[in-house]
Amino acid sequence: MATEQKVRNFARRHAGTALSVAFSPDGKQLASGGGDWNLYLWDVATGQIVRRFAEHLDAIRSVVFSPDGTLLASIGGIDMRLFDVATGQEWYDHFYGHVGARSLVFSPDGTQLASGSADGRCVIMSSMTPRHPIR
Repeated sequence: MATEQKVRNFARRHAGTALSVAFSPDGKQLASGGGDWNLYLWDVATGQIVRRFAEHLDAIRSVVFSPDGTLLASIGGIDMRLFDVATGQEWYDHFYGHVGARSLVFSPDGTQLASGSADGRCVIMSSMTPRHPIR
């Protein structure tokens, strides 16, 4: 049996709990979302922050990269956001009407996002390939 070994310890940036983390498809970056409403992108090799994205309206419960690694989606209790990983541009933010969103996942082809929430509903939406950033 292999012995557990810590590979990298990231500096504490979230003021509260880091609630969700996700590796980029190439494994070079890590996204973290927290109870402090902040979303960070980290360089896995250095442990340094690459960028801090626009703040959510609530604690971030789930973060996920698109299968091609170009987009990063995050969901809080009342808002979902979609960002361009390379530029940090926010492409989309929306409230879908279900309460207490907890999880988020891209379809294998990256064309849809599915979310689940505390109100017992699952919602599937188009990932809406962006043409123009909203901010």
